[in-house]
Amino acid sequence: WAAMMLRKASGDARRFVAHILLLLAAALVVTAAFGGHAGIGGSFTVGVAVRAMHLASLCVWIGAVAAMWLLGRRDGDLRALWPSVSRLAALGIAVTGASGLVLSGRVAVTVTALLDTSYGQRIVMKAGLLVVLGALGALAARRVSRGRDPRRLPMVWRQPSANSPRRASPSR
Repeated sequence: WAAMMLRKASGDARRFVAHILLLLAAALVVTAAFGGHAGIGGSFTVGVAVRAMHLASLCVWIGAVAAMWLLGRRDGDLRALWPSVSRLAALGIAVTGASGLVLSGRVAVTVTALLDTSYGQRIVMKAGLLVVLGALGALAARRVSRGRDPRRLPMVWRQPSANSPRRASPSR
């Protein structure tokens, strides 16, 4: 919806719509940052700031990739933006991970709290998921840097087709 509004607008109207959308997104992120566990483990203001950074970077990372994924299918000209989106997504995932570590360190202070509580176990699961998504993102970024479409990652485990050359098995 936002992308459609921005595409239809021109010049000053486009900037105005972009500023309104940015202001709306910032208001939603800051409002959400006041909830949850922002006040636990130290200064409430620092907690809200770090949580807002965490939520904003998550939105940038997921939003940029999802928007390009969906809009790039319809408009081939947008595919030229993949390198920029790839860098933005890398920054988003890095800030999401770093701010997530800071937030989790404010709540789960010890390794025991991290491993023995349900909250700590969720943090460990989120960190593992972030590593997997980061690895997939790195593969996609590598494809982008080579000028390929990042939406089509090669399947390493494919069965060879009847026309592909077969390798001789090593002899013992």
